[in-house]
Amino acid sequence: MSIPSISVIVPIYNVERYLEKCLNSLMNQSFDDYEVIIVNDGSIDRSKGQARNYGIEAAKGEYLLFVDSDDFIHKDTLKITYSKAMENKADMVVFGYTILSESGDIIKIDHGFENTNSTLSENHELIMCSPTVWNKLIKKEMFISSGIRFPSIDNAEDLNVLLKLYLHVKVFAFVDKSLYFYLKREGSVSNDVLKADKVLEIVDAVEDVLNYYKAENAYNEYKDELEFIAVYHAFYLGSLRVARINFKHPLMQVFRQYIQKRVPDYIHQKYLYRLGKSRKTVLKLLDKRHYFIVAMLLKIRNI
Repeated sequence: MSIPSISVIVPIYNVERYLEKCLNSLMNQSFDDYEVIIVNDGSIDRSKGQARNYGIEAAKGEYLLFVDSDDFIHKDTLKITYSKAMENKADMVVFGYTILSESGDIIKIDHGFENTNSTLSENHELIMCSPTVWNKLIKKEMFISSGIRFPSIDNAEDLNVLLKLYLHVKVFAFVDKSLYFYLKREGSVSNDVLKADKVLEIVDAVEDVLNYYKAENAYNEYKDELEFIAVYHAFYLGSLRVARINFKHPLMQVFRQYIQKRVPDYIHQKYLYRLGKSRKTVLKLLDKRHYFIVAMLLKIRNI
């Protein structure tokens, strides 16, 4: 049996109502040379990260694509991304995506990077590329040679893995087209979301990445970019996640104390312009501990 060009890894977890659409999109590709690996993650007892790691070990393909079982892909996703990888001898191909509501409404369309193919050393800002594995075709050798695997956590596992992988990618390639459809499920919001050990996994993931770059003697080279990642993910996004549910929760102060220690002058961080005007305003409100105002803004607009 010949080795497939691509292995598509699909963890299955409590998404029976969405699974058929996902699998249909995989079975109806305009590309033939691929395999699909479906991994039952146990839904409760095992993490998505463990399921993905199992898929990596089982995969026979030269490249890997991770698809969540409640999402689906464009009919030409495999054809376009593999062609781009071959054309540029790329280790990673980054492409655009569309976020959909459960009713099928479009929430956001990201057409991907308008960027020429590059390496991380040539363009440090690539390290701030979206930390989601599902909009990337990744050469399996990246995982094998680096030994990097997904951690058994519920939050920020993609960030933890991708930011480490970026350091080993020799060539990035980009497809300026939306090829992945991500379903934003409503779900029920409860105080379980605020369990400290779960929410703080975001901080732990960021800290693990920073320590990895130090161990690889690469921290100083990418210090500005890594500090922005800490500000945006561990402070800004972490704080908003908690503020949506309970702006008086002690975790709000935990995030603030972390970023003050890790990036003392974070309010003047080099890459804050990437946030845009409204998000920078929210960051300043968090800095001043105006959590009630932040919570009200979250209720009336998408920030």
